[in-house]
Amino acid sequence: VIQTEHIQAVEEADEIYSVPGINAIFSGPNDLAYSMRSPDGAMPSPEHFEATLARILKTAKAHGLPCGLHTLSIQDALRRASQGFQLIAAGSELKFMLDGATDAMRQAYPDRAEGGLAKY
Repeated sequence: VIQTEHIQAVEEADEIYSVPGINAIFSGPNDLAYSMRSPDGAMPSPEHFEATLARILKTAKAHGLPCGLHTLSIQDALRRASQGFQLIAAGSELKFMLDGATDAMRQAYPDRAEGGLAKY
């Protein structure tokens, strides 16, 4: 499994994905978006970013490779699955732990339900 986390790799994806022995493609959206910044540091537009992910997916499928990415929520994971992504990481260990800690704190201190009980 290789990662596509830089815009240059997206531009060379057809060549990269044709290397024998590659079994799947995975993308980390944060690193990819960071590599797509404009010269002034602005992040890519949502439309440009989504088109780039679609390009990765299309190229992977053209090479018969399952394609996946990291998402931050179950809702986003389901949306990406409906787009054709197959290897999907939903959330992170730290996020799950913080969500659990926040839930425990809300149960223990219901009067403090507002505000940041645990932060990422």
